[in-house]
Amino acid sequence: MGQTFGDLLRCCCCNSCTPASRWRLKSLIRNTTPLTPTPLRLAFLSLTASPTLAACGPGERSVSFVNQCVQQVWIGVTGGAGDACGAKNSCPTGQACNTNNNTCYYTLGTPAAGGYGLAAKTGTAEFCVPAQTGATQWSGNVFGRTGCDASGNNCQTGECGGSPCPPGQGGNPPVTQAEFTLQTTASDFYDVEIINGFNLPMEMKPTGGAPYKSVPDNPYTCGNPGGVTPLNDTLTGCTWTFDTTVGGTDYASYLRMVAPADPQTACTADSDCSGGALCGLVQQGASLSRMCGSEIGWWSGDQVCGVDPTFGAPFNCGQAVPAANGAFGTVANLFGCVLDKTGKPAAQSCYTDGASDTCCGCPNWPYPTDDGKTCQAINSAWTTSVQPWVSFLKNACPTAYSYPYDDKTSTFTCQSQAATNAVDYTITYCPG
Repeated sequence: MGQTFGDLLRCCCCNSCTPASRWRLKSLIRNTTPLTPTPLRLAFLSLTASPTLAACGPGERSVSFVNQCVQQVWIGVTGGAGDACGAKNSCPTGQACNTNNNTCYYTLGTPAAGGYGLAAKTGTAEFCVPAQTGATQWSGNVFGRTGCDASGNNCQTGECGGSPCPPGQGGNPPVTQAEFTLQTTASDFYDVEIINGFNLPMEMKPTGGAPYKSVPDNPYTCGNPGGVTPLNDTLTGCTWTFDTTVGGTDYASYLRMVAPADPQTACTADSDCSGGALCGLVQQGASLSRMCGSEIGWWSGDQVCGVDPTFGAPFNCGQAVPAANGAFGTVANLFGCVLDKTGKPAAQSCYTDGASDTCCGCPNWPYPTDDGKTCQAINSAWTTSVQPWVSFLKNACPTAYSYPYDDKTSTFTCQSQAATNAVDYTITYCPG
């Protein structure tokens, strides 16, 4: 029997899910029907902004947001799952009940300062995460929603079906996500993730709250994934600039996400478009096609194959993977690091000691890993069919999670000196 949506959120948001679980969770989130958005050109500008912090109470953790983009951004939240809820059992403080499945999910609740809609260039907000008696204080992910109406709905990216996202439901990918689990007496885990594509540059970083626990020098300890500043001499900052040339060919029309123009016009290149429109990929239901429109983000090969497992060139999602390279079945499964078996079990990570060449991965990125370990094996089919598209993402942001087993260069931890973890965080849209 497969895992439910709540089960997947519970394990994945606590940093304990398998790649199969992560892939299925993202598939559930992305396989909702998007609306057809109105055109809006996505632009980024880095400006200096600092949140006006409220005073969070004892034991609470501050999570602040800063919008440095040239457009308004609405905060999206996908909370991890907790206990069952219903008429006779309400959710604990800091969680809300989704009555569709009677499950509690972490929420950020009402901001202590600001609101969910962040004004262009200067918008800020702060949330006070309630103290908890259990091991986990908060778990889930946050993202940015763009091109929304005045109420923060009907968005071009991060859309939730024309309404506020209910507890536990994420917005339609592609969206950039900051994923984090805040723990009461242990290290927090956090990352910036673009496995399923990109809609906004994002950075997550600790911003005080308490002195950090003393640890050996490690860029993945209390660092800032998604930030533009290098973490050391070899772990560079993110340019958030996407080079669409893969293998010597420009695939911009397949990688660019656009809001289609009105009237809709099919295209194969920018030269087919007029009025400043660009050629890119558009999702309509379960199908993908190239149309002229305004740029609103970038697709990943993993997300394209998740929407349409039969999508052809250049991703070749339905292409067979040789049995000698593992029981993946198709390239779509190879993107997700899952096997072509009942329940889509996880493939072996190529970072695992004793891994064979039927594992999933593995790129020896030109960046340090969190523990110094490099690939223990390499799957040639993955290197040929998947790595070029993963590199498209990773080159734009070396500290971002770019494929399901990218933990070694993407997972960050932080803990305060005191027995109770009290580190606060700031998430910035369009950092710089």
